[in-house]
Amino acid sequence: MRKQGIVKAFSGDKVILEISRASACGSCSKKGGCSSADKNDVLIVKLPNPGNLEINQTIELEMADSAITKAAFAAYGIPLAGFLTGAFIPQIWNNTPTDTMRALSAFIGLGVGYLLMALIYKGKKGDCEIRIAGQEAHQSSSAS
Repeated sequence: MRKQGIVKAFSGDKVILEISRASACGSCSKKGGCSSADKNDVLIVKLPNPGNLEINQTIELEMADSAITKAAFAAYGIPLAGFLTGAFIPQIWNNTPTDTMRALSAFIGLGVGYLLMALIYKGKKGDCEIRIAGQEAHQSSSAS
């Protein structure tokens, strides 16, 4: 996956980049018709400074597709597995569990799934492997 970012600042040996988040709003026929379209979501990222960047320079960032798949599995798959496991545990303990028992157990399983995800990925923030792929020769101007 490739995205464009803008150099906003430097902090020691790191460069601070601003990346605009893409959303489904851009292709929606109701543009401007809901409050979600009014949000200007940006992501701030710190990466190692290669040393040849300038403030407001537009650069291209790259992240491996496999890293995106791993992140999606961690964020959605592990908690979902916990939720489903939790929903079926009452069946093992009691042949006729109530709906309340199943629901409570499912949400406890969801919480365990999130806890497990946090423990597995604790301290692995930098493992997403975002890297600077290319740089544009010009600086982006704020007065367009």
